[in-house]
Amino acid sequence: MDKRLLPFRQQYYGAFLPAVNFVLDHEGWGKESDHPADPGGRTRFGISARHHGRVPLTLPRALEIYFQDYWLPIKGESLPPLLDLALFDSAVLCGVRKSVQWLQLELNDLLSPDQKLEADGIIGPKTMQGIDAVTGILGSEKLLCMSCRFRYLVSGLIWRRQAYHAKRVALRPDQAKWGHGWSRRCAALVKKVWNGIG
Repeated sequence: MDKRLLPFRQQYYGAFLPAVNFVLDHEGWGKESDHPADPGGRTRFGISARHHGRVPLTLPRALEIYFQDYWLPIKGESLPPLLDLALFDSAVLCGVRKSVQWLQLELNDLLSPDQKLEADGIIGPKTMQGIDAVTGILGSEKLLCMSCRFRYLVSGLIWRRQAYHAKRVALRPDQAKWGHGWSRRCAALVKKVWNGIG
């Protein structure tokens, strides 16, 4: 973990700090950006002024936004390792609802017909039951499940995101500037999944 996050270990528990470390590594930490083609407008710590009113001036405020607006809505602490990271990073880049819908669609590919989920973009009890059914993780036991089904689930979520980015660039060629970075970030996630690195 990056030493800049060490002072926050008591405030933020579990897998949140390693997940946000991944995000900040790809977002340039406190580097500010204000590219005219960026639909998010001015950003710092990867957080856009357009979506959050103003960019956070400090790392503590950025962590608070990531925790409240992304980690809690995806129920990050209740997710299996690696799925938590992939869903969190997807939520940060593409929105919570869209990312959870991708997860639900991937779950539906693996669940039996009587277990199918509504892709409503909300992680509720049925989605958690679907995750448990696919990954074999029951209740609060957070065992690293590296079965083929688990890898398929997380990789499928990441590839749906990659397809979304490709479509976005096709519809808005001015977004191509970020295409390589988005692809590289997806590839880094897939590598973690297939190497079992949380």
